[in-house]
Amino acid sequence: TRAEDPASVITPSVARVADTPASRANGRLLYMSDKTKCYTCHGATGRGNGGATEDFWPKPGSTEKYAERGLHDTWGNKLPPRNLRLGQYRGGRRPVDVFRRIYAGIKGTPMPAFGGSVLKDEEIWD
Repeated sequence: TRAEDPASVITPSVARVADTPASRANGRLLYMSDKTKCYTCHGATGRGNGGATEDFWPKPGSTEKYAERGLHDTWGNKLPPRNLRLGQYRGGRRPVDVFRRIYAGIKGTPMPAFGGSVLKDEEIWD
């Protein structure tokens, strides 16, 4: 019910940045930066094969690690990072849908929220 409330919709504070070589270069720098560390899960080329898929991660609230390498959801199910090159994303593939996933993260998964603190809206558009 809360998801259908218009107040729950994430609305960017700025219009979409034009898709230019400069914007793509900025996005690539952010993707590969220690500020976001996107590459650690999604891989340097966005194929979902980052180094985090090879690590043994601790269970939330515990020092005990999962028996299997890779990322897991809140319920302990193995959850591979999305291959961003396929164009298939949770929550939709329109630019505003992707903006919202980056801004708010994806609850129940290791995908963190970057909006409002880590990245400015202009950077999320890049």
